Amino acid sequence: MTQRIFAFKGTFGQFETYTGSIPTQRLGAMFSAYFADALDANDPMLRAQRVIDMGHVRRINGYLDRSVRAFGSPIATAKVISETPVAGVPNLVEVELTDIYLVDGQKRVKSCILRAEQDPEWNETIPLHVVGTEELIHKQQLFASINGTAAKVSPSLNAIYDHSNPLGGFITMNCPAEVMESEKATVSKTSDKLVTPGIFKEAMAGLLGVSLKQLASLSLDRLESSWDKWAPYTRELWQVYRELSKEAGGLPMLRQLSILPHNVGFLAICRVFPLLRNPAQLHDLVRLEREGLTARASGLWDGRCMTLSKITKSGDAVALTAAMLATQLGVELDDNLKLFL
Repeated sequence: MTQRIFAFKGTFGQFETYTGSIPTQRLGAMFSAYFADALDANDPMLRAQRVIDMGHVRRINGYLDRSVRAFGSPIATAKVISETPVAGVPNLVEVELTDIYLVDGQKRVKSCILRAEQDPEWNETIPLHVVGTEELIHKQQLFASINGTAAKVSPSLNAIYDHSNPLGGFITMNCPAEVMESEKATVSKTSDKLVTPGIFKEAMAGLLGVSLKQLASLSLDRLESSWDKWAPYTRELWQVYRELSKEAGGLPMLRQLSILPHNVGFLAICRVFPLLRNPAQLHDLVRLEREGLTARASGLWDGRCMTLSKITKSGDAVALTAAMLATQLGVELDDNLKLFL
């Protein structure tokens, strides 16, 4: 659903901005889709706001009737469909918006919506600042910039949502939300996620031939140009994991049966990337899994990534696992991996 408002147009950095005043009785319709989606987007990788605190919303209602009250301007992002200049008033436009997303002021707006629903005669106006973007990473970075904190505070997510960190933004754009474990710093046995940001960084550093410290210092342009070679391989790998998970009945079940959906398995596969002729060869991993060659119980992985029936990433486990995987895939090992065969 699109919304039309009159607003003063401006620019700030790379964004076009629109600032106007919105009647409180209109807020419910304007942000109905946003609040409906906010309830469904439980994965923090798919949102730029925390889950709404209804207790705080009710407290805000307590001062909406005060004669003097503080009320900051909510900030939203939106896709701009069209804009029409208003004759005779510089920078004033009628702008048509869709995909309106509150970056700041979520609780204040919700409180005003509830108050307007309770009292149809209550009709004031609140200021609204709209930033013309629909990119999730921009929403997350705007939230972090305004609040001085990540959209959801955790060791894992701080690295992703820190807008001053090019590597975090790069990971968000190149690692699908469906595979990234962003709630915790580790992947649990029952998680339907595959890797953490830390493991993905480790894989990147290995493929780019840099240390983790050097990786974190690279500019976004350098990261993008350096990663172009490996991006097709990771895209193919996500597809392989999707197929394997579907056949096993989900990633948690696959994790019980196979070495592949573990940190050591993921890193070992990435270690094999440079040995492959093309990304399509990664699909042979599906064949290996079907033939039981990557099964935890096969015995092939004892002393490599299996110790007393447990998966381990310690010591040379990644190199030992990569050497065996490369052999099973029928690719020639490099001099380094030959040492671990």
